[in-house]
Amino acid sequence: MQTLALFERTIRSPAKDCILQDNTYIFIIPQHTIAQAIGRQGSNVKRLQQLLNKKIKIVEFSDTPAIFVQHLILPLQAKAIAQEGNRIIITSPDIQTKSLLIGRDSRNLKNYEAIVKRYFDVEGMRVV
Repeated sequence: MQTLALFERTIRSPAKDCILQDNTYIFIIPQHTIAQAIGRQGSNVKRLQQLLNKKIKIVEFSDTPAIFVQHLILPLQAKAIAQEGNRIIITSPDIQTKSLLIGRDSRNLKNYEAIVKRYFDVEGMRVV
């Protein structure tokens, strides 16, 4: 709660959620507020990183699971993201991107999955 309040005071923008994963704070913000949250040349993010002494990632929320996943995996790009039933399928453009999405021991994929499950009724995610 303190971190969320600090984010809102520093950025002057509301945040939906704050998640701490692997020494990185992930802030989920409402749609269409990403530019204000990042600031000119990333000034808000840099200031917040110095205050918290941790890495910061800002993710824009979307009502559609596929678009939310696309925002979540940035700066990585996927060829396609589709929802088949209760599963999300990410098609990667090359092997290197696929390995970065999955991570060692599937750590990155599990982290993405945990975040997506907080907002959507999703069974799991696959990278193809």
